[in-house]
Amino acid sequence: MRLPTRTALAISRLQRDENAVGIAGTFIGEAQQFENLGLDQSRGWILIHFSLLLLGGNRVRNLLLSAMGCMALTAALFWSASNAAPQEELDPLKVAPDTHKLLFENKFVRVIEAKVPIGSTEPKHKHPRGITVYLADYTVEMKSLPAGKVNRADRKFGTVSWSDAVVHEVKNVGTTPSHAIRMELKY
Repeated sequence: MRLPTRTALAISRLQRDENAVGIAGTFIGEAQQFENLGLDQSRGWILIHFSLLLLGGNRVRNLLLSAMGCMALTAALFWSASNAAPQEELDPLKVAPDTHKLLFENKFVRVIEAKVPIGSTEPKHKHPRGITVYLADYTVEMKSLPAGKVNRADRKFGTVSWSDAVVHEVKNVGTTPSHAIRMELKY
């Protein structure tokens, strides 16, 4: 198979020219020519790369091998991201439906009521940033994840707190059931 003239010119320019940036337009044109001949552009690119690898000098081969390595890495990353296991479900309404109840939701905020019995532990779940209003006096131990740091907190009826986004497990370690309303921001 004879190389198209523009590909041969691109090879000679790459071998002479330190700055290969100007060659990109030539390669795009070649891929479009392959498409005009009835081949898809990806096959055209493959033929061009192999032609350059076979006929180009060391600098051309190194440049192309480096570029192809980057393309292969990018493709592998996209493949692994698309085939990765689904993320763990951490919505408290789904992982702790016995203790969390949706009170209100719109495009700006979600309002959740949480009631945790004495001695019960809420499984791992997450909250976006938001405000919590405490409707009972109670004591909890919160385990932040993934760090595993445990904090004990005494909640008082009528108090309000702000919290940033968090992933945690919560255990009611007090002598009274917990009761709180959490307003989670969606933006």
